Amino acid sequence: MKKILINPFEKYSESTLLLVGILALALGSVMGYYCNARFDGVIDLHFVKAVGAYEPLLDLVVTVGVTAVMLFALGKYHNPKTRLIDLVNTVLIAKIPFYVLTIFNGNGMIFDASEKIMKSVQENVLNLPDFSVLLPILIFSLITLAALVLSIVLLFQGFKVATNAKGNKSVFGFVLVLLLAEIISKIAISYLP
Repeated sequence: MKKILINPFEKYSESTLLLVGILALALGSVMGYYCNARFDGVIDLHFVKAVGAYEPLLDLVVTVGVTAVMLFALGKYHNPKTRLIDLVNTVLIAKIPFYVLTIFNGNGMIFDASEKIMKSVQENVLNLPDFSVLLPILIFSLITLAALVLSIVLLFQGFKVATNAKGNKSVFGFVLVLLLAEIISKIAISYLP
């Protein structure tokens, strides 16, 4: 079970991973719409007051596309036999933990609690909101941290399998590409209608 969760790329075929990834992306887009979530970066998820029907899908298409292409370029540097489909699958599967996080904002609970905390900070009020406001944010933060770690582990494992990359040079390149993909996807999403 642990191997399936952390490295499904060695166990499942590319067609299975692609199908699961596309279905998850579609479901994640719908969940993003109903839970007011924006996937506005490679490793980002933000809740907003309202979201357009197409915005979560466009966010995901941009972030998946940018990340897959950049990892593919790095993969070609490490191994000329690297295939784009393997990195598309990697990015699609690595996004799944973020889709699960949207459930926590189903009734706007996380967005509302965040807004209360931000209001308190902006007003320089030393009183923290009551525990009933802080507890959901604390629990959500811990789960988000676990989802973020899982997503990055999935990205790296998929990258290693797809490119047969080894050594510190591949780790450094992966981290650099991930940061660049985050910046480029944020800029690209900011220009979307």
